[in-house]
Amino acid sequence: MQQLPLDETVDTVGDTLHAYDPRFKEHIERTVGIKDVSEIRAKRLFELDRLFNGDNFKKIMDEEDPNNNCVLHFQILQVKQPEGYDEIIEMLERDRAKASDNIWSTKRQRQLKRPGWLVYETLRQIGVRPKRQHKQDGKRAGGAPTKPTDSMLSTEFQFNKETLRKNRHRLQPSDKRDAQAAQQDRG
Repeated sequence: MQQLPLDETVDTVGDTLHAYDPRFKEHIERTVGIKDVSEIRAKRLFELDRLFNGDNFKKIMDEEDPNNNCVLHFQILQVKQPEGYDEIIEMLERDRAKASDNIWSTKRQRQLKRPGWLVYETLRQIGVRPKRQHKQDGKRAGGAPTKPTDSMLSTEFQFNKETLRKNRHRLQPSDKRDAQAAQQDRG
């Protein structure tokens, strides 16, 4: 898979980030097999792809069958916990602190009760789910407790084609999904 060139920019918080490349959206559409992926969902996946290339995450690819890897280039994602969870929460907090262009939070809900849920749901949309029996107990690196139901504390996530087939339509904007459902009801 060809790595997309990235330009460096600085966001409003002062962290050096890579600018979102619109070709990543095309890559998602080709890989998951749907058109009209929501721009916000593509940006979320772009951020996760960057995050998962860090030290607290290990991507394991299915080399024999490249079609058995998710859009973020892994079959299995191993996460060093609780450091990986902390990086996810920090990414969400940086996004919430920005004055504009928030991709993880909305104006209606600036304070998230279960911040890991957004990342969990985004991963489900591309067919990735936590593996059973691979969950860290609920403490962050600084000792702050987490909700025991937070699935982002899992130490291993796995891509599943059937989960992708069931959930990939959620990558589209809701108005597009509603129009398709109405058309199916008439047809």
